[in-house]
Amino acid sequence: MRLNRFWASNAFLLLAVLAVGQSAPENQDPPTDPPVRTPPGNVQGPPPPVQGENDPNAPSEDSSQRDDLWQQILDELSRKLFLTGYRTIGFHRHTVTGDREAFRLSNYGGLGPSGWTNRGTIRVSGQNVFGVVNFDATFPDGRLLQPQDDRLSLNYDVGHWQIDLGDVRGRLGNTNRFTSLDKTMRGLSMSYASNGFAANFVRSEARGQTRTVTVPGNNTAGPYYLQGSQIVRGSETIQVDGVTKTLGTDYIVDYEIGSITFVNRDTLSAQPISVSSTIVATYEAYGLGNRGTVEGASASYDMGAWGRVGVTAMRQVTGENNSLSTRIERFQGFGPAGTPYVLQFEPLIGSIVVVRVDGVIQVEGADYVFDQVNRAIFYFTRNVPSNQTIEVVYTPRPRSTVQGDREAIGFDYRVPLGRTGFVRYQQGLGRSTNTPTPTSGLARGIDGRYTTGAFTLTANFLNVPSGFTGIESLGFERNQDAVDIRAVMNPSANLSYGINHSNRRLSSPLTTDTSRHTALEGFIRAGGDTRGWSLNQRRTSSAFGITESTSDKTTFSNRFSIGNWPLSLDLSHESLRGRRNGEPQSATVSGLNLVGRAPWEGSAWSLQYSAGFNQVRANGESGAGKDFNLGLGFREQRYGDDGNLIYPRWSTKLDFTDSDSGALSTIGGLSNGYGLGYNGNGFAGGSDSTFIGGGLRARQLQLTNQLDLSDRFSLYVSGYQRESEGDTGSNTNTRGATMGGTWDWGRNTIATGTLGFSDTSFLGSGIKSNATTISLGLDSQPSERFRFYGSLTGLFASGSTYAQDIWSADANVSYRFAPRHALIGNARVGRVSGYLAQDEQDFSLTYQYQIWKSLALNVGYRVQTVTSRDSFVSTGAFRSRGFDIELAFNFGF
Repeated sequence: MRLNRFWASNAFLLLAVLAVGQSAPENQDPPTDPPVRTPPGNVQGPPPPVQGENDPNAPSEDSSQRDDLWQQILDELSRKLFLTGYRTIGFHRHTVTGDREAFRLSNYGGLGPSGWTNRGTIRVSGQNVFGVVNFDATFPDGRLLQPQDDRLSLNYDVGHWQIDLGDVRGRLGNTNRFTSLDKTMRGLSMSYASNGFAANFVRSEARGQTRTVTVPGNNTAGPYYLQGSQIVRGSETIQVDGVTKTLGTDYIVDYEIGSITFVNRDTLSAQPISVSSTIVATYEAYGLGNRGTVEGASASYDMGAWGRVGVTAMRQVTGENNSLSTRIERFQGFGPAGTPYVLQFEPLIGSIVVVRVDGVIQVEGADYVFDQVNRAIFYFTRNVPSNQTIEVVYTPRPRSTVQGDREAIGFDYRVPLGRTGFVRYQQGLGRSTNTPTPTSGLARGIDGRYTTGAFTLTANFLNVPSGFTGIESLGFERNQDAVDIRAVMNPSANLSYGINHSNRRLSSPLTTDTSRHTALEGFIRAGGDTRGWSLNQRRTSSAFGITESTSDKTTFSNRFSIGNWPLSLDLSHESLRGRRNGEPQSATVSGLNLVGRAPWEGSAWSLQYSAGFNQVRANGESGAGKDFNLGLGFREQRYGDDGNLIYPRWSTKLDFTDSDSGALSTIGGLSNGYGLGYNGNGFAGGSDSTFIGGGLRARQLQLTNQLDLSDRFSLYVSGYQRESEGDTGSNTNTRGATMGGTWDWGRNTIATGTLGFSDTSFLGSGIKSNATTISLGLDSQPSERFRFYGSLTGLFASGSTYAQDIWSADANVSYRFAPRHALIGNARVGRVSGYLAQDEQDFSLTYQYQIWKSLALNVGYRVQTVTSRDSFVSTGAFRSRGFDIELAFNFGF
């Protein structure tokens, strides 16, 4: 399903405006809202309807009935239609001399001298519209498209039927693990269920590529790169040594970069991942290239005591090859040098990347550097203030959403066993069809569960040959012959113990080699989640070719309290033995993790802390990894007898983080084997990049204070030091401080001021950047007709060849001379001294007619001049003058 975003977004917009406008009362007074300022032209809505009286062309009775129906439709939309975002449609006629690319970058969202512009993002959603339909659509700016934001969905759910159109979660309602589907798509999904019968159908274009990858632990909490960027939100599942982790509780994720960190920033619970542990992740990443299609159907029938039977048929088809295309991404300056800028996709290796700052082309290695591991991340070598615009033009690395044409047919039959148990047989015939040597295989499995009293037995038998190729989907399935048995006793609610055993022979359609992994585990748990203990003993062994490893690991966990202080303590010790290239190897890994908080409920003080340690010894060498977090806060807040707050009010917080992977961030050849069989198999693709990284050291100390002297006057001050070093770090050391205040003068007048200092040095390099920033602002509206906003910003840098002194002054004045009419003047004067010196002047005068409170027409004239004072720079300078006509909407603000 492909829609022209321009017409689709504006059609939705006009429909919504019409519906909202119908809800406005007739003959309403002109709006008394202050005029909407421009740029960016964020004005909203349509004019109110105006109807004449004693119209000679009065409608007939039939037309009145049609009008009543139309009115009912508009009333329904006005109640259940929700819009957020803004849209500006404009026509610009400018004469430009000099660097037209710099003019384009600096104006109208990067569209520059284009005659017609259509900018902004609109989201339209409705719930239970006309009692049957739900929909949600987002129409972002196509040039600067965020893959996460581009979505369109329409849902119909009535009786036994459910139909989803647009961006859907492709799933088939079956239980066959060999022909399952879980994928982000754009297309059609239908389901029907009645009297034990259920049927599902999906036909869609795949938006995301599924991957299952492994990443070795490096003795820190992270970040760990999952070897792909632009991960679909919520699609990821993370396991460490076979144990599934929980988002927010065990790890946090950066979906744009594609990284995970095993630390909960809310509770400061850090968990270093041992060098012998394996992280396995399954996720979807948005593709940028050929998009394949997936279609399938399933049907099942529940026969009650006789069981449930199901059949499934699916196929995927690779999309046509698309030519490479360039992409434009824009940022505002992030401030201190060494702050990461993250591109949405990894640039194609060998392609040209063009970076401009306010139109001036930057030089790689001098003005900015790319991350050593992840080329989707780059850093500037100088301070870039927030009023400067950065544009990056690059060719993204293409990524297909499906890999190869595939077909799969499945059958499953489940029979109940006892009150809660079952026995299930599953099989699937999967094959690839468009490879030089097509593969095919029949996968089979039997699994079940039986419970009697306190005893539960679970068993699983699998045969998934290496030739089996299924439809790409999320999950941890592998090509394997496997036996899994689990026996658990639960004699009481606070006591359980049991044993697990697995034996797997792993293979892959990508290679003829096989590997073996076995595990035997015993455990006992007592108590609940907040107070109790557990003991776990696990032996694993793995073999791949002439490399083999055996691991014995003991883990003890205790949730307890010392007095009123709740604590969580995890202790572990692991012994590893094996051979690599025929040579014997051995290692030991001991770990400790402590998490706690102060029981100061209702107190002005708060305290949270965590400490994680790993001690590694291997082949005569040793190293220690650590991850320490501390958060200490104080808030003084008093209330009078009348319940009103008594000033002054003061709050402060100290945050400290220290993370170090230690001298041994890897142990070559020794692992527990949990990652074998992934990184590409018959169910999902694997790594296509190398975002793994090794050692990492990071420290941060930050102190923040805020003092409210009254409800109108506040002061704040903060200081910080950040250091990052390693394969996945920025390799910088930055110190800084910020102080400022806000003063409400009354009569709708607010003054603000900020003063900041930063000092950045690149470790192992002579590049340094020192900067002092100042910002003053005044926002005043002394009357309904008049409003003024002004600001003065400055940056004074030193310490390197690339230092700049930058200052700029901005002013905006608006005057309403009639209820719907206003004049708006904008002025900006700026100067850059030192590196890449230039001057800037920008003046505009705009007449604004406020059609409705959510819609305005702006007609203006603008003159802009940027002059370079650096004789060695030929980019960035231009002169322009011309007219602008814009129709601006703004919803949900």
